[in-house]
Amino acid sequence: MGGALPANQQEVYAREQLYLAAEPERELKLQALHIGELGIAAIPNEVFGITGLKIKARSPLAPTFTIELANGAEGYIPPPEQHELGGYTTWPARTAALETTAEPKIVDTVLGLLEQVAGRPRRPVQPVHGSYARTILAARPAAYWRGEESAGPVARDAGPNRNDGKYEGGVAFYLEGPDSPAFSEGQVNRAPHFAGGRLRADVPRLGDRYTVELWFWNGMPAGVRPVTGCIFSRGSDRLDIGAAGKLVFRDGESAREGATVLGLRVWNHVVVARDRNSVAVYLNGGSPPEITGTAKRARPVPRISIGGCDDPSASFEGRIDEISLFPRILGPREIR
Repeated sequence: MGGALPANQQEVYAREQLYLAAEPERELKLQALHIGELGIAAIPNEVFGITGLKIKARSPLAPTFTIELANGAEGYIPPPEQHELGGYTTWPARTAALETTAEPKIVDTVLGLLEQVAGRPRRPVQPVHGSYARTILAARPAAYWRGEESAGPVARDAGPNRNDGKYEGGVAFYLEGPDSPAFSEGQVNRAPHFAGGRLRADVPRLGDRYTVELWFWNGMPAGVRPVTGCIFSRGSDRLDIGAAGKLVFRDGESAREGATVLGLRVWNHVVVARDRNSVAVYLNGGSPPEITGTAKRARPVPRISIGGCDDPSASFEGRIDEISLFPRILGPREIR
């Protein structure tokens, strides 16, 4: 939200600042108990859903649930990324007076208390690889970012090369990804939601023949701005959703547009196969490709950007998941 606050809001904000400056430092009463193998966490705050999910995922007790507003009422605890996004109660107020890094500290302390009552360590978080994920890994990608993180800034490479990426800017974590047991067998497949941010990584020894493959869920209506969203970029190569809601591949000199108008908030699978002086873009495994033809020769730079490019006005607004990068060309059968 740009511009100055209205006068009445400025007055309320000033009163809150005076109140917070005069308030003594708070002590939170955090609690954990168990009934057999049932774990219970008690926190004196109003808790975001992702906070409870973080505790459940790592608790040494199963099942575990969280009681909010327990042993007091100390306001909301937004995760740190929500402060950057300007989410609910991320402004200084009587109902949100804790520091911006309070949420991960609370989660870590509660997990420590659960360890004490359980008598064993917290569980490690390990993404479960379904048949789709195992197929990707068997194809030996240069990098495979599954998007399962519950917090940033590191985007873990699930493959053996350990080409970890970094989330930058506005990104929310741990939302639902494309729904199929082929991704995470019995678990919810998770995905980051890009809201002005991006994922960036340096992948060495990636030449001018490469393939990038991912799933995307666009949340920006077509026609709102000249580029609805940049899905992927590497050097002068860019895959966008254009103003008309169709895929557009750009090579720095020319642009090629697909024929399919993409649905809003619908998961799609896309593959960009870049072979020196040519490109083929496949949408949802279809053949022939959605976009094909000659293109300016790809420049083999290591930097990869997902969900945004160097132009901040073209950021992707939505979810991107299961991102794999190959140092070779995938053919139509393998893509299907």
